[in-house]
This record gives sequence, C-alpha cells and structure tokens, in this order.
Amino acid sequence: MRQRLNEEGYVQPERTISPATQTENVSAPAIETLTLKELSERTSFDYLKRSFLCKVNVKNVDQSDSWRYNGCHKSKCNEEVSKLEGKYMCFKCTRNYPLPHKKYRIIVLAEDETEAFNIVLLDRAARRLIGKTATKLIAQGISHETDKAYPTVVKELFGKDITVQIELNDDNILLSSIVYHATDAYQFVICTSSKSETTISGFGASGFGDNNLIEVSDTGTTPGNLKRKIASSSSAVLESVRKNLAKISF
Repeated sequence: MRQRLNEEGYVQPERTISPATQTENVSAPAIETLTLKELSERTSFDYLKRSFLCKVNVKNVDQSDSWRYNGCHKSKCNEEVSKLEGKYMCFKCTRNYPLPHKKYRIIVLAEDETEAFNIVLLDRAARRLIGKTATKLIAQGISHETDKAYPTVVKELFGKDITVQIELNDDNILLSSIVYHATDAYQFVICTSSKSETTISGFGASGFGDNNLIEVSDTGTTPGNLKRKIASSSSAVLESVRKNLAKISF
C-alpha cells in the first residue's frame, strides 16, 4: 500500500501539535549568569549579540512612556514599524503589513547586590512575566474602559524577583550604554550546581511557563541562605511524596 501511494505521488502531511496540548519541553542553550556589574564590564566586540542571564529585583516600572508599540509581525524582530502609504513598514525586515503587531516594551529599573540599571523588557520577556499578549491586554482594557490607563498587571512587576536574559547590542558595546534589552525573562526556582554555566529547562514549547527551572552555577558568590532555601524546598517535596505514598493501600 505504501509503495502504491508513493507511486501515485502521495506526500504525507507534516504532523502538527496543538499548542493547547503540547507538553514537550524545549531545551535552551547554556547561558552564563552574571551580576549587573559583571554585565556592564562586557564591552569587548567578542560579546556583541551574546546573551547573559541576570537575577534582579524590579525597583521601579517607568510609567512615563507607553508600555506597548506597533511592531513587526516577526517574533524575533523588535523593530517598530512606520506607517507608509497606508501600510506599516518594517525597514529591518523590508516587509509591510496592513496592520501592526502590538508588542510590549516596558522600561524597568532593575537592581541586584552589585548595581542598578534600566532594562527594557521586550515583547517575549514581558509576555512571560505578564502571561498574556499585549493585544489581549489592550482588548481587556477596552472591555473595562481602562485602555488609556497604565495596566495594573504591568505595574505589578514592581518588587518582583526575576531573571532577565540580556542580549548585548551595538549601543552596549560601541557606546558603553548601560540601558540593556531583555529578550526573555523568567520567574523560577533556582537550583545550584557545579556546572560552569547556567542551563534552562522546563519551557513549554507552546508559550508562557511560570514554573521554569533554572540551574545557576555556584561560583562562590551564591548566597548561603539561598542554598539553604533550596535544600529546605527539596526536603519538603520529598516529605510530601512520602506522605502520599503512605496513603496508598495495596
């Protein structure tokens, strides 16, 4: 039967998986974890377009500028489109669209134990933290007649401990700019390991995961109380498993 189908030119369709039922995890490449001070010292051309992870606390959300913009439809393009002859043009991708794609662009003041810098949460980073697209947030604002107000869910980023994935751009390298752009962001459980770099796992291929697992390299600067919290958390999980097993009758 297979041979006959092949002779008749049958081509098997590609298998697709619905985002709603997708459970397979996507492994990310190893990314080095730095403090903000260490990040600011990465000014060599060797680091251009390199990504690093930084664990920070959000000290302020800048509400003086818009939290969204008209962006390119390509997910990896963060360019703002320009209206030209009734269409929206992305000059970076040299493509035009009938309508722009609403994307996040949120400026926060982020701090760790070494420094404090302004970080721009680009669309993917903000989507992970907020849990919905900018378009969805705009629609909800219109429904509740609060679309002109700064969204509460964005303001609630204040005070959160997050990890941002920073990609060093031309301004950071050529101009020594200390305004950084986060291409991704995570709320996570931290586990120390003896690895020299950070590995990320637990990302659902379909979208926004809150319970991402990040293994952070133990470089000697990891706070002792953090290690104790991790050990305590692991013990609690094991104890819970033991109690559940004890309830099972064979």
